Amino acid sequence: MKFTFLLSPYEELGRSQLFYALKKLAEMKSRKACPRMWAGIDKLDAVPKVSKSTSEKRRKRYKVYGAFLIILGLFALIPGVMAPKELLAVLIVGAAAFLLGVVYLFQPRINPDQRLQKETERIWSGYKTLDEGKRTTVVFQDTGIWENDQMLVAFEDVLQAVFCQDMILLNWEKGFILLQKKDLQDADADQFLNFMKSHPSLEIYHLESPV
Repeated sequence: MKFTFLLSPYEELGRSQLFYALKKLAEMKSRKACPRMWAGIDKLDAVPKVSKSTSEKRRKRYKVYGAFLIILGLFALIPGVMAPKELLAVLIVGAAAFLLGVVYLFQPRINPDQRLQKETERIWSGYKTLDEGKRTTVVFQDTGIWENDQMLVAFEDVLQAVFCQDMILLNWEKGFILLQKKDLQDADADQFLNFMKSHPSLEIYHLESPV
C-alpha cells in the first residue's frame, strides 16, 4: 500500500496544532518516565475547578495578604538588621514574611509551555519557508517513509504519530515530519490512519478538537 503527500504552503492554522502535538508527545514521554507523578496530577485534574470569578476574588485576597506580610516583614527586618546577633530569629521571620508577601502580592505566573512554544516557532519557521515552486513529495509505504525518492526513515523506527484536526506529526528518534492532511493525494485521512494502525509498534494519538 502506498500513500503520497504533495506538500503545499503550510497554512497558519497549523501552527497551534503543531504546538499541541509537541505538547502531547512531551506529556507521553513524561508519563512513561514518571508514572507515579502523573497519577497524582491526574487526581488533581479530576478535582472540580473553581469558577473564573472565584479565582479572581482569590487573587485579590492574596494581594491584600501580600501587602500585609510585606509590611509585617519590614517591621521585623529593620530591628533584625540593626541587631542581627541578638534578634536573629526575628530577622529570619521577617525575611520569610517579606518574601512570602512579595509572592502573594505579585503572584508571578510561570509558563511551563515556554520551551515548547520556542520549539514550535523554530519548527514552524522551517515549514513556512517551503518553496511553493518546488514539488516535494512524501511517500508512505510498508517499508518506510520516503521524501523525493530518498528514504527518511524505516517504518519500524517511527515512534509516534499525532493526528490533529488538519495536521499530522510523525516522530522518530532522530527526526520528525509535519504534514497537512489536505496534501494527501488519492486517499483520505481515515484510510491513511488505518494504514498507520497496521503497524503495531507505532503509538498513535488523536487531537481532533479545534486548537
